[in-house]
Amino acid sequence: MLETNSLITLATARALAARGWSVVPTASDEEKRPLGAFATAKSWRDFSERLPTDAELLGWFGPRPRRGGVVLHKGQLCVDRDTKDVLPDGNAPWEETTKGSHEFFSCDPKAGKTTFALKICAKKAMDGLACLYADFENGPALFRHRLSKVCDASALANLHYLDCRYSPTIDYIASAMREIGKVDVLVIDCWGLLVAGDGVEDESSNAMVSAYFLKVRRILAEFDAATVILHHTPKSGANEKLCFAGAGASSLQRYVQTIARISQDKSGAYWFNALCREFDDPFKPVLLRKSG
Repeated sequence: MLETNSLITLATARALAARGWSVVPTASDEEKRPLGAFATAKSWRDFSERLPTDAELLGWFGPRPRRGGVVLHKGQLCVDRDTKDVLPDGNAPWEETTKGSHEFFSCDPKAGKTTFALKICAKKAMDGLACLYADFENGPALFRHRLSKVCDASALANLHYLDCRYSPTIDYIASAMREIGKVDVLVIDCWGLLVAGDGVEDESSNAMVSAYFLKVRRILAEFDAATVILHHTPKSGANEKLCFAGAGASSLQRYVQTIARISQDKSGAYWFNALCREFDDPFKPVLLRKSG
């Protein structure tokens, strides 16, 4: 999403890119569409999923400051102030505009499922295990950016990344695992997009989801890998307890060994709770953090 349209220098463009924001040239003050003269800047969607290269930034903003826009990625936020009465006073990057200012933040509007999974992958990869992260929604640029917030990604030679956004099927994952040769830990992020990509028409149908999960388990049995499946937050209301495993069919919880749930209560506190099939809820809920 385009959030600003201001004169940007090469130094500013590089500084914003270093913080994980894509900066691309725009047509004019009034036109916030990409400048047509630059072939690589014709699609906002492209730059919401990757950062521009330094060569691109140099070609766009190197000769002189140019009108440009910041394309925010998932988990990023722009605060637009249309007043000059109050200018930002903090460490977040910001720029002055005609009416006021734009202030940019990194944020995590969700409970933290991906962060939790990345920490698992980082820990196991550093322990010498081969990990595969099957990504259905972030894209490689955002994945690397989020991973860098968790650990030093350069030390993770055993962590493999698979972009599943354009081939969202279990067969595609299995093919990648065979090519890698040995995978000890597999992360699927996320279940809902995998199910949809493989043609399951109704994610809430216990019969359809059960049949599909048995197919997934049969395929993955070839590899003997520990599998972590990320799933969206539970339904609210009467079905919340039944759908502890997440939105959609409650039958999913029958087929997994452990359900690790991260959720936020009305006070803003985030909780972690684990439910194991082998035991009677051995883990008490743990408070992770409180927002605000």
